[in-house]
Amino acid sequence: MAAGSALDERARVVYMSIYTRQTRECHMMLDDAALQETRQAEAQMARLERDLAAARDTYHDAMRRLHRQGGSLREIAAALDLSYQRVHQIVGQRAPGWRSLLRVLARGRMKAPLRCSFCGRGATEVARLIAGPHDHICGDCVGAGHAVTAGADQDGAGLFRRVPRSSGLRCSFCGKQARGRWTLAAAGRAQICSECLDYCEAILAEHA
Repeated sequence: MAAGSALDERARVVYMSIYTRQTRECHMMLDDAALQETRQAEAQMARLERDLAAARDTYHDAMRRLHRQGGSLREIAAALDLSYQRVHQIVGQRAPGWRSLLRVLARGRMKAPLRCSFCGRGATEVARLIAGPHDHICGDCVGAGHAVTAGADQDGAGLFRRVPRSSGLRCSFCGKQARGRWTLAAAGRAQICSECLDYCEAILAEHA
């Protein structure tokens, strides 16, 4: 039995040696430039998949907003050239990702320590507070932030200021940077992007 075990072990060692050598030779045959190009393409594909997921979320949110504003499912389907079943499926879904964590807190339901991350007012000083994953924003700050991102408050005379695209800062709610069509407004210890402001405005209207 001992001799048989020793033979098995030697056979395994020989096999692993041959396998390792063949694997090394295979890697040596790969063209470095082509390998680098493949890795870059893989990274680009991952970025595009993330962008596609974000675009899909935005599209679905816009469709839900149409429905909240009074559009019937059949009207939305006809306008967008979609089937009624598809529109019903999208509108009926919960908001994806971090947005499903947002909730509107009314004054009577808020705990005293909660404060708006932008203006600093406490639970007893605001009528509505939207609680995000880590920060909060009151109804008044949603409107003030919108004025800055939409360009109505160009001078930043109010509480909010527009964040330069070169700042590298990210939205405190969804994590997007100020780039492309995303504009950030900042106040207090937080920033919020124009898309999140749109979404907060829609859910405030829904709970009015």
